[in-house]
Amino acid sequence: MGNKILNQQKVQKCLKEKEVEIFILKNDLCLEVKEVINYIHINKCKKCSKRYLQLRMFHEILSIELNNPISSKIMKLVKKLAKQLN
Repeated sequence: MGNKILNQQKVQKCLKEKEVEIFILKNDLCLEVKEVINYIHINKCKKCSKRYLQLRMFHEILSIELNNPISSKIMKLVKKLAKQLN
């Protein structure tokens, strides 16, 4: 099985942004074979590694911001924008 993973990894194309994001969001300790292949690829490919780091940073900042209280100014802006969409 190890050789199969390595052979598949050699021909794998770069990951799409959505695939990298799913990889970030999935917290399972038990990784499927495809996820292991993606992990190997992300660590070897500069383009995917950069995309991974950018998305990882985005999710970390988002997580922090979601825990902060929402100011009344922001709520007013959101309500105003929501009315414009209707």
